[in-house]
Amino acid sequence: MKEQDKKYIFSKVFCNGDIVETVYNPETYETNFLVYHGDGEPKFEDKYSNEKEGDFFPVPASNHLILKQFIQLASGFKQYAGNSQLFQEVRDFIAQYMKLPDSFLTIAAVYVFLTWTYDCFSALGYLRVIGTFGTGKSRFLQIMNRLCYRSFAASGVISNSAVFRTNDFIQGTMLMDEADYKNSDMSSQIVKNLNSGHTKNSPAVRMRPNANETTWITEAFNVFGPKILASRERFEDEALESRCLTVQLLPLRNIKRPIHLTNEFEAKAAELRNKLMSFRFDHRNKIIADEDTLEGIEFPRLQQSALALTTVAKILGDDVLSEVLKFLRSYERELTLVQRQDIKADILECILGLVKNNSTTTHNKMYMLDISREFDRRYYNEYDDSHGKHYGAENGASSYKSGAISAKRVGTYVEKLGIRKAHDGGGFYIPLPQEINTLEALADRYGLEKPIWAPKHSKNNLELPLNGGSDTINPEDIPF
Repeated sequence: MKEQDKKYIFSKVFCNGDIVETVYNPETYETNFLVYHGDGEPKFEDKYSNEKEGDFFPVPASNHLILKQFIQLASGFKQYAGNSQLFQEVRDFIAQYMKLPDSFLTIAAVYVFLTWTYDCFSALGYLRVIGTFGTGKSRFLQIMNRLCYRSFAASGVISNSAVFRTNDFIQGTMLMDEADYKNSDMSSQIVKNLNSGHTKNSPAVRMRPNANETTWITEAFNVFGPKILASRERFEDEALESRCLTVQLLPLRNIKRPIHLTNEFEAKAAELRNKLMSFRFDHRNKIIADEDTLEGIEFPRLQQSALALTTVAKILGDDVLSEVLKFLRSYERELTLVQRQDIKADILECILGLVKNNSTTTHNKMYMLDISREFDRRYYNEYDDSHGKHYGAENGASSYKSGAISAKRVGTYVEKLGIRKAHDGGGFYIPLPQEINTLEALADRYGLEKPIWAPKHSKNNLELPLNGGSDTINPEDIPF
């Protein structure tokens, strides 16, 4: 077979259940396949042959990703005493080189195991640390990089094409330092990559010119996989922010941890990777996402992001699952508080207040201008010039100018809340009969008092046109 015709892969799980993994021996500078058939010990092979798909070969050691130690691979496999004991080994190893809050230390250790079985799940959350200079973000990534499945470290300045292509080729764990993405085009593209990589079978699609640059070729990249991020601030992109399990790192002094990562660190990390490879062989084809492990978690988005983590935690032990759930419940309360500090929460509170009073709605229609005036009455002093006031009324509605936020701007936040609007000669409004269930779901999500609403009977409210139809939004479809 010609060299250019060979199919090189890092890993593949075949339909017959065979698990094939590329391993690298740093002493001989050679790569091989480790093939596991589902029973007995895995075998080292030079290639793997499949009747339907042909021959596959391990990525050669001369590949720059391996040669330059960009990707961390196991060198083989090593048996371990049991799941709980291996978990404790991983947890202790992280703690030996990094000071973390106990609850997040457990999360980090479980996430390591998750990376070795991530392809069992359809959705994943990301692990993230945030903090200023000197809080240990980079050290955390260094440690996790040595433990996670086929991990590769990418700096915050990695190019767009490198992110997509490297993810697609390696299909492992991506770690990104200085991941503070805001407004640049490059940052926008990487944020899209991270959002696509949260869910299986959601490839990132890009266009590139052909060799003659006369036409464009569509390319799809598989970017699904676990990701560990370090940044100084939270993301502005709400969708990405909601997919992260985050801890704030604080500056610490006189921490009795090694300043430099020694050869002893590398040797122990290599040993753990080989044990974790055995863990993958033992569990990859047996794990089924267990929704019963999400006991007490209510946010749909958090449930989606945490299911893989809680399922793996259950395998590691009931005590481990208990610690993970404790962290997640606390994290859910924190998310609620963060939401309450958002301007959308203030807009919602105004809407609910108007519904409760039932005094400013006309024919069961709540106009954006009414909400704008209520917002001005409640929050003018809070939203002073330092926050930036949004003057200007909605076209055709009125010459009234809100001192804090315009009716047009209110409409933008109403849409972000997932509340549908309609329009008539008086401007944009919320059709309350159709949207009251959505308002109730939002009140529950933000921890606000649910509206008690009695419809005003009028011939004018028999038919209320909606931009998106007349059905009420499913509470689980609320966009955050």
